[in-house]
This record gives sequence, C-alpha cells and structure tokens, in this order.
Amino acid sequence: MGMKRGEKGNVAVLVAVGMAFLIGSAALAVDVAEAYRVRNHLEDVATLSALAGAQVLYKGESAARAAAEATAGGGTLGSEVDVTGVHIYVESSRPGGPKDQVRVKVEGVAYFRFAPALGYKEQALSFEAAARAGRLIGLRGVVPLGIPDQELEFGKIYQLKSDNPMVPGNFGALAPGDRGASEYEKLIAEGYDGYLQVGDRLYTEPGNMKGPTKRGIQARIAKDPDATCQTVKPNSPRIIYVPVVDFSKAKGRSEVPILGFAAFFLIGTDDGSTVTGCFLQMVAPGDWGGLDEGRDYGTYGVGLVR
Repeated sequence: MGMKRGEKGNVAVLVAVGMAFLIGSAALAVDVAEAYRVRNHLEDVATLSALAGAQVLYKGESAARAAAEATAGGGTLGSEVDVTGVHIYVESSRPGGPKDQVRVKVEGVAYFRFAPALGYKEQALSFEAAARAGRLIGLRGVVPLGIPDQELEFGKIYQLKSDNPMVPGNFGALAPGDRGASEYEKLIAEGYDGYLQVGDRLYTEPGNMKGPTKRGIQARIAKDPDATCQTVKPNSPRIIYVPVVDFSKAKGRSEVPILGFAAFFLIGTDDGSTVTGCFLQMVAPGDWGGLDEGRDYGTYGVGLVR
C-alpha cells in the first residue's frame, strides 16, 4: 500500500531534518577536535617549559626563567596554534621555603569553522603546568668510590680514590654489593644496579686494589674516550655518581653512612692508585627531596607536580 502525498512530504521533511542534524553534528565535531588540538599544544608547551626551567633551577632564578622562556618560544614559533600569552613563575612550593618550582601558564585561542553559525567564533583556552626541583636523595648506578663530606666547587678536580689511606686501611673504595676485588672492578666499570639512598650504610672495601681500579676505570673511559669535563653529554658513562660518606669512624672494613650523592666527570687514573674527577652540578635520575633538605652536593631531581 503506497503512502499518501502528505505522508511523503512529512518523510521528506524528517529526512531533511535528520541530514541537517547529522551534518551539523559532524561539523561541530570538527570544531571540538580543533579545540582539543589547541589544548594539547598548550599542554605540551607548558609542560616542557616548566621542566626545562626546573632542570636548571640550581643555577638560579634567572637561569630557570630563561630556559623556560626559550622552550616556550620554540614551542610557539612555527606552530599553527595562536598562542596569546606565556606566563612564567619561579616560586616556592610552600610558605617560607626556597624557590623550588617553575610554573608556566600558556594561553591560546581555538578558531572554529562551523560553530560561528551557532554564535561561537572562537574559544579562549589555557593550560598550566608546574615542575619542582629538589636535592637527590636516592638513585641506582653509583660507582663504588666514596668522597668525604666537604664543600664541593663546580669544575674543580677532586681525588675520588687516594694513594694514601684516608683512615686506617681505607683508600676510598666501597662495597655497595658483594665484596671482593672482582665485584669492585665490575662496579667501577658498570655501576651498582641496586638502589641506594641517603641514610643507608655501606661497607668500605679495604686495601688499595690498584689493579681492579685501573681495569675498571679504563673500561669505563673506553666507552666515551673523547669526552671532556666541558663537552661531556648527560648520558655519558664518564659521568659517575659517588656517595658522599662519613669516613671519620672507619677502620678496616667498616660501615659508613651515606650523606648524599655527588656527580663527577671521570678524568682517569694513573696505575690505579688514584682516581680523579671533575665535579659537576646536574639533574640526575632518582628520588629527590626539598631544596633545603640536608647538604647540597650538586645533584638534583626534577619532576612534574601539576
């Protein structure tokens, strides 16, 4: 049985309305996708800028601000997103504390293609990210050499192992894992894969152990032979992390407490009697606490907090 003329007209109207709705929905979906694209770009710029600033916060507020600004500028130049504002704040994460946080707010505009038909031409958007820096309190990969507690100066050369005993029977070697010369040599070359933190106690490794020291140092240097203290890359095996320990009560094989961690560029060794390194200040992978917690040995951690 066929439809009457009026019924056919009603169906045509419904189809037209349905098609208009579908087309309108698809058009709005395009504009929603554009808003998400802009928002994601603002998030990337804010996040990367905050992290860049926090990673050099140990150099001071001006260095942190400059790094954040440079990163934000690189993220906005050449992009198709209209970034209307970048606001950078170097601040304390808690009342009365040190300036340990870089917060970045990035603002932009999403322009719509189809929503103007409904009265919406554009949408202002923003994203805020914050990254915090703190002193390193725990990590993996340390080299089994200990440096006594002292004020460390950036770029200065230090003896990480001495040819004269610091205290009876101890020349600076440590045993974070198994004891013995072969294990010590392996850890010099590869680092200790266990986790150590401030407050842990390590055994000293008595004796000079020139042979294992020399072989371990040579193996590590061979992985990046042309690096220098001024040109070394952050992931170079010649950047080593050593525990700062209290040797004052050590005698023979003794336990010593970890006070912190310091980073050095490994310069080299003579016949294994001494090991020298150039002190570095840097951000390292590991756990970290406040910038005002404990002694400052030049190693820091950074992470997003917002």
